[in-house]
Amino acid sequence: MKEIGEKKFALPAETVVNVYKISPKKAKKLTQKSLIKFGQLGSFFNPITKGLKGELKKVKKSQLKNMFLNVFQPAEGLQNNNYNGAVVVKVSDIDSYGVIFVDRIPSLDKPISGKLLEDKVETPEGTYPFLNLKALWTEKQIELGLT
Repeated sequence: MKEIGEKKFALPAETVVNVYKISPKKAKKLTQKSLIKFGQLGSFFNPITKGLKGELKKVKKSQLKNMFLNVFQPAEGLQNNNYNGAVVVKVSDIDSYGVIFVDRIPSLDKPISGKLLEDKVETPEGTYPFLNLKALWTEKQIELGLT
């Protein structure tokens, strides 16, 4: 589950490639862009290769640093200036990656489980809508004039 502003969203665990701590100041600058380089998420104490999952584990650091990520902005009214985490996601069925800036960084070691209901997940803490990554990616492509 990811929190953007006051709203919480669910993401399927298999779509999450990695989670990075990031300073609010740096996150604020990066959220203003449509595309960023993967290397912009890393820092001296938190290299981009640490904790990677999936196929990106096998990619060389030099290639990762120059790989572009779509910045998936939250919907109107959900944006804020207090992001302190970046979640790198793989868009299912598309060979593309994106980043979502979040307020709180959830533990990947303890994913929240719940009952799957169409476009949301029901947990003991509440019901949360899935963040539709494919729709966000499509919207980004239209915004960039690529479709």
